[in-house]
Amino acid sequence: GKTDTTYGVSGVYTINPSAADDLLYDLRIDAGGRALIAANAGGILNAPRVYRVTTAGVTDGTFSASVTGLEQFIVLPQTDGKTLLIGQDSTAAALNRVVLMRLNTNGAIDGTFTAGGKKTLTTSLGVSVIQRAVRATDGTLFISGLQPANASNVTQPFITAITPALGVDFAF
Repeated sequence: GKTDTTYGVSGVYTINPSAADDLLYDLRIDAGGRALIAANAGGILNAPRVYRVTTAGVTDGTFSASVTGLEQFIVLPQTDGKTLLIGQDSTAAALNRVVLMRLNTNGAIDGTFTAGGKKTLTTSLGVSVIQRAVRATDGTLFISGLQPANASNVTQPFITAITPALGVDFAF
């Protein structure tokens, strides 16, 4: 229960990617025990960042991720060391689109995942925030989050299923 003072600086890792307010979306631990951080720099949308932090609590210099076209996103580490990013499409007119992107172990976009390394899926529901994703043993990806606020300013939760072939499972 005590702070591990050998991690980072006196037990704390911090990063400040911009001079403005930064947003943290997700934090996961990968297969190598390193932290993966999904963030948005500058408090503005459309400046997504992914950081990997070593087990010693320093930014991993062997990992450099340059991602665009998604916001309000989460990271899903895979057992092969690659990382799946799941988020909302960053274009204003794309309220019902989910973006899937996969990074190689060094943070580069994985072009073998799909053409261009990114897949945009149109869902039957609006997508405001992606909160969680889990992969079933058959490869189906279940994504949960919140829909945009309705006319009464109420948000509704949603769950959608993505098939192993990267299509929305509308039968779910």
